[in-house]
Amino acid sequence: MAGRTLYEKIWASHTVGILPTGQTQLFIGLHLIHEITTAPAFDMLREKGMDVAFPERTFATVDHIVPTDIRTRPFLDSEAEELTQALEKNVGQFGVEFFGVESPNQGIVHVIEDAKRRLGQSGRLIIRPSGTEPVIRVMGEGDDRELVEQLVDDICAALSAKAAA
Repeated sequence: MAGRTLYEKIWASHTVGILPTGQTQLFIGLHLIHEITTAPAFDMLREKGMDVAFPERTFATVDHIVPTDIRTRPFLDSEAEELTQALEKNVGQFGVEFFGVESPNQGIVHVIEDAKRRLGQSGRLIIRPSGTEPVIRVMGEGDDRELVEQLVDDICAALSAKAAA
C-alpha cells in the first residue's frame, strides 16, 4: 500500500470522529467569522447556554457589508450598520477578537473590492497565494492597461503593508 498523501495526513490529524451519517467531524484550529451569518449562530449559543469553544482561536471581521467608498460609521446602509452592531455585541459577549473597520488588522478585502469596482466588466483580477512559494500572486487584465497596472500596484502595496505589519 502506498503512503498517504499530505491531504490524507492532514485530514486524519484533524479528525475528531465519524458521525452516524458517515461524515467526518473535524477540528479546525482557526475560525474566521464575519457579520452575515454569525448572528443566528451566536443566538443558538445563547439559547443552549454554550460558549464559543475556543475564543482565542476565533477572529471576527466585518467585510461583506462594509461599503468600499464611505466607510465611516454609522453606515448609510442601515442593514449593514445593524449587522455590524450585532457582531460587535456578540464578540464582546463571547470574548472573540474583533477587527472592525478602523482596525489595522482588518485586511485588504476593501482594496480588492474597490479595484474590482473600478475595473468594472472590462477585465478581471486574480489574487491567490502560491502553493509552493511564500508569495501571493496578483494578476490583472483588462481593456485599460494603465488602470490595470495601477490597480495591481495598489493591491500589491496593500499586501506588502499587511505583511510588514
